[in-house]
Amino acid sequence: DYPDMPWRGDPAIGMSSDGTIYVALYAKIFVSKNGGREWESRQIDVESLAPPASERANYDSFVVLRDGTLLWAYHSPEHETDFVVRSADGGRTWQPWSQIVDRSPFGAAGGNQNCMTELADGTILWPTRLGPRRSEIKERDVAETPWQGPAHWTTYVYRSTDGWRSWKDKSLLQEWGTETNLLELASGRLLAAIRYQRYPHAPAPRNE
Repeated sequence: DYPDMPWRGDPAIGMSSDGTIYVALYAKIFVSKNGGREWESRQIDVESLAPPASERANYDSFVVLRDGTLLWAYHSPEHETDFVVRSADGGRTWQPWSQIVDRSPFGAAGGNQNCMTELADGTILWPTRLGPRRSEIKERDVAETPWQGPAHWTTYVYRSTDGWRSWKDKSLLQEWGTETNLLELASGRLLAAIRYQRYPHAPAPRNE
């Protein structure tokens, strides 16, 4: 049920405590209440978002919390950062919620198809890519020549402990990383799966 999908399908999936499965794919939420045998789709009204989403209206991050709340993050080209909207009714309606403010040491935030994670203690983790603003990107940055200086983009993990209202605490995860998934193991440790894609001839990431 996506005849006008603008690019490849890279869905994010999650399940609430009552067993309802949700899938985010671009600007639609797919819902199954019988273990994935039958699905219905719900369109997100991206034109009503403030600020507007990027042209493709792809999700930048997505999570299903245990109580069934959906968080759907999208990129605003105007502000060069990510905004979060939330839904308490399975994706039928959405309300503005929060945004990434601290983008240091870079100027812009946003990297599509990351998955937020709710930990056992209620903390929400949000991996997202930070990089330079458009005005800071030079021809050198995309030339296939030996790379000089720090990584062009880096994935950081933001934490929220106040019900997703703010994302003030962040940690470096991976240089040249994007499209990240995090999983809390039974031991309490975290496992990360990261797409690693650096510029040609760029040095390997530092192990910090």
